[in-house]
Amino acid sequence: MSRSLSYLRRGFLGIAFVGSMSFGVAQALAGPATAAASYCIPEECWEYCQRTNQGAGLCTIDPSTGGKICVCY
Repeated sequence: MSRSLSYLRRGFLGIAFVGSMSFGVAQALAGPATAAASYCIPEECWEYCQRTNQGAGLCTIDPSTGGKICVCY
């Protein structure tokens, strides 16, 4: 009986190990995360830059993510 419990415990450990490794591989091979704010509203961008004393604001495309970002100039 103790031998069968040992085999069962070893089997569960193996299944848990394979499951965690497959999850890690899936995460590693997944695509890059998208930008949190991939949109830009021109009026809000302009108001934000004015409110923070950074001049005028312009919506442009972020080259690293491809999403739209607000740039103050």
